[in-house]
Parts: sequence; structure tokens; C-alpha cells
Amino acid sequence: MREKSAKQTSNYVSFPRNCIKKAMKGREVSYYALQKRLERRGLHYSTENLKNRINRGCFPADFMLECLSAIGETSVIWNIEEDRIKRELGLP
Repeated sequence: MREKSAKQTSNYVSFPRNCIKKAMKGREVSYYALQKRLERRGLHYSTENLKNRINRGCFPADFMLECLSAIGETSVIWNIEEDRIKRELGLP
């Protein structure tokens, strides 16, 4: 089995984090607003806890999908092959 490099692992951590942050920025949703939206769905997190979880970037897929849904995102597209090529070429 092939081991993942630190760079590969960081890409898998940064994608979910960046996905949520980009959606929040695009829809002008603050952490407080996200906290309130999740609360209406029965999910209880403090605003500070949400900031920490999202910034850490390491969380279950259901958390990411709940956040994106609460923000109003309807789709997530990740071209894994394109990411692999960028990594090999050293592109951001």
C-alpha cells in the first residue's frame, strides 16, 4: 500500500475546510449565523467550537455536509485528478 505524503494529507484536510469557508464567504454567512442555522436543525455547537472545528479542517463528512446545507450550498465539486496533477507540478 502506498503511503500518503504530508502534502497529500494536507490537501485532504484543507479541501473540506476551504469548501465551508468559501461557501460562508460567498453567501456572507458568519460563524454566528452558521451556528444559529445548525441549531435550527437540532445541531448544537458554540460559535467558538464551530470556528475551531472548521479551522482545524479535520471533521466527519456529515459535519461538512450539514454545514454546507445550512449555508445553502447545493453542490460540491472536487476534481481529485486535477488536484493530483497540480501537486505533481508544484502548483497551488
